[in-house]
Amino acid sequence: MFKYDLQSAAPMLISLRKSFDVFLKNETVVNSLEKVGSETEFGKEVARIMNEYGDNQNVKNLDFQYKKIILIANDIRYLKLIHDETLPDWLEDELETVFHKIKKILLVLEIELN
Repeated sequence: MFKYDLQSAAPMLISLRKSFDVFLKNETVVNSLEKVGSETEFGKEVARIMNEYGDNQNVKNLDFQYKKIILIANDIRYLKLIHDETLPDWLEDELETVFHKIKKILLVLEIELN
């Protein structure tokens, strides 16, 4: 039996993405995404893995990419809240790119940690 079922993290990542989509579209929400991000199942899983395998370079990268998602999403959210119509396409593209990077890291970690 695997010590970490990182395959189950992929659905958590999809759920996180859906949560971000709702968060970014909902203008009445005032909590920062950084706070919301730390309370997600995926965020808790990243923290748990980081706590145990923090010296692993891929785990560090997973943590970094997760934090990057939170920052990018906060930037997008801020621009939408102030009704800035100049939201750069590259910002949303970068959010998508980071989600893909996390999926790849999860695949690598599935092999490394099990």
